[in-house]
Amino acid sequence: MPHPKLTNEEQASALGTQLGALISALEVSYDVRSALVEILPDLNHKQLEQLVVFLETSAMQAGTANLDMELKRKVESIKADYDSAEAKLAAEATAELEAVAAKLKMQP
Repeated sequence: MPHPKLTNEEQASALGTQLGALISALEVSYDVRSALVEILPDLNHKQLEQLVVFLETSAMQAGTANLDMELKRKVESIKADYDSAEAKLAAEATAELEAVAAKLKMQP
């Protein structure tokens, strides 16, 4: 969306900088990035703004997917640690109960 206090040249420069950053951040091949850069001069201002919105949305979705995977790995790690600690405690409790049972059997 154009900023009312910026000149057209300043708006174009800001939009170009934003597009450059978004395109360089894309997780696609060099050829795809190059193709995007090649079509930019053929797009009007409204189309460029729509492309910015699309690229920002794509970047956010990719970032969210990465966060989701990272969170999943952390939760799995925490669960594995919990399961291991629980198994260790259960084994210790079982050993203590067996020792108590053995002592009770030895008493007359």
